[in-house]
Amino acid sequence: MKHVLSLLALFVVLGLQAQEQEQVPEKEPERKERRAQRKGRMHNHKEMAAKFTPEQIATIKTKRMALQLDLTDAQQRQVQKLNEEIATERKAKIEARKAEKEKKKELTDDEKFERLNERLDAQLAHQKAMRKILNDEQYELWKSTAAKKGRKKKAMRKRKQRRSK
Repeated sequence: MKHVLSLLALFVVLGLQAQEQEQVPEKEPERKERRAQRKGRMHNHKEMAAKFTPEQIATIKTKRMALQLDLTDAQQRQVQKLNEEIATERKAKIEARKAEKEKKKELTDDEKFERLNERLDAQLAHQKAMRKILNDEQYELWKSTAAKKGRKKKAMRKRKQRRSK
């Protein structure tokens, strides 16, 4: 009789634990949504690109940079212009990629190389332009924060890859 009761208690405990584990994944997306709403800030470029025009994206980025780097009015105007150019180019490239994705066209190795090369050239050009606009102190701060963002993105990608496996 004792064995039967202990087995029954064991099954009840295991059943409750299984129910709890099933409920946890449902709450996770809700939690993230609420946290993002509380902060009132868009966390990735995809969200921002979907909801705003390139000019609005450029304005937001420029104001964030102005707060972070203490930009002068002249610097803000130059950064605004640069950010608008980048945002419009990015929007056009996103649309082109969507069209290719709908065609389900696979990229060749040469096309992949060209895209990577173009992206790196654009990054170098952006870096040179920022070097001309910012003073030495501002430029160093901008470079360090850009490096931090890059490390965070890389870590996020690794976490997503681990979760998907």
